[in-house]
Amino acid sequence: MKTDTRKEHFTNSELLDIYNEQQSYWQNVAKKSLIWYKSFAKILAPSLLGGFYSFFYDISTSHADEFMNQLATGNDIKSSSIKLLRAKLMNDKLSSKKMPIELRGAIIIKAWNFYRKNENPKLLKWDSSTEPFPKAI
Repeated sequence: MKTDTRKEHFTNSELLDIYNEQQSYWQNVAKKSLIWYKSFAKILAPSLLGGFYSFFYDISTSHADEFMNQLATGNDIKSSSIKLLRAKLMNDKLSSKKMPIELRGAIIIKAWNFYRKNENPKLLKWDSSTEPFPKAI
């Protein structure tokens, strides 16, 4: 779903308009998000999965599907960044001290960027004091 309306906050009316413009797309996102949520042991909320999927979908449709499928299922993972991300998210789920949402978003985007560049990092981290928030490529 290509859209020029990337802004921080939408009114309920604006969100409804966006949904109504492409109902089948958003229903598909919701369906996939629930499947990924169950496949990934409920580690990431469907809303987070769907939000990142639609964000990445605007960048690369095929990569968005591949990235999210590999992340959620753990099957046929082709990038160490996805393996590292899965491990971090699983550890966070089991930890009593939860990862801040900003950090979670940053490492998801960093893993996506490594995946898109076909790079296989040994570490996946983000330090808000020394790095700007990553921009998805």
